[in-house]
Amino acid sequence: MTSTATPLRITVWNENVHETSQPEIAAIYPHGIHGAIAEGLGTVLGTRAEIRTATLADAEHGLPEEVLAATDVLLWWGHRSGVTFTRGNGKILYFSPGDQKYPIYYRQQIRQVLANAVQWAAPAKARSLPSPVHTTRMAQPGRHIGSEFTSVPNPAIRRMVAGHDLLE
Repeated sequence: MTSTATPLRITVWNENVHETSQPEIAAIYPHGIHGAIAEGLGTVLGTRAEIRTATLADAEHGLPEEVLAATDVLLWWGHRSGVTFTRGNGKILYFSPGDQKYPIYYRQQIRQVLANAVQWAAPAKARSLPSPVHTTRMAQPGRHIGSEFTSVPNPAIRRMVAGHDLLE
């Protein structure tokens, strides 16, 4: 993790479609799932993190080059799964404990797992960013592109959920 003098720069990204188009989901997540995740990270990490949110409806889908350049850890929520892998010097966690129909991102255990994940994924050293390269890669049905996935359970996920009963 970065030093205590330098807060970890976190961007929480969300499509924000269900929360804005379905009243029953908006009632659960009035500030979006991204808002609930950002709030939880802020509660757990405090001044050790600078947290911003971005959504699909924002300009450049909320992730222009300057935002990405000022982000140490990028979070995006998904549906029920968990996997970690590395890509070059990057660490990637895909952790999805639930669905927008459930208030899972308000649970303290889930917030702690996400805070642990952010700290695990934090850059170990200062990064130098390459010049932007824009490419398009097409997937063939049923195939992943450009990733070597590690089977679950794996040691990183076990460390992140250690001591947290997520099945209560």
